[in-house]
Amino acid sequence: MQRLGILEPSERRVVIRRWGLDASPPLTRAEIASQLQVSAEWVRQLENSALAKLRNDEGIAQAYRDHHGA
Repeated sequence: MQRLGILEPSERRVVIRRWGLDASPPLTRAEIASQLQVSAEWVRQLENSALAKLRNDEGIAQAYRDHHGA
């Protein structure tokens, strides 16, 4: 979860809830939108933004390569 520090707080909240990284069950975009009192489209945009940042993070890319033997 340390790598999530590169995300904006709202992006981090969405990622944590979307994949259940806080030991709770993963939530749908609609469930997250309801909790945060925003639209599901806004949650989708935050999720996409967060995933793009994480995809381009060298620490995550290296962990992926290490895990997959690339």
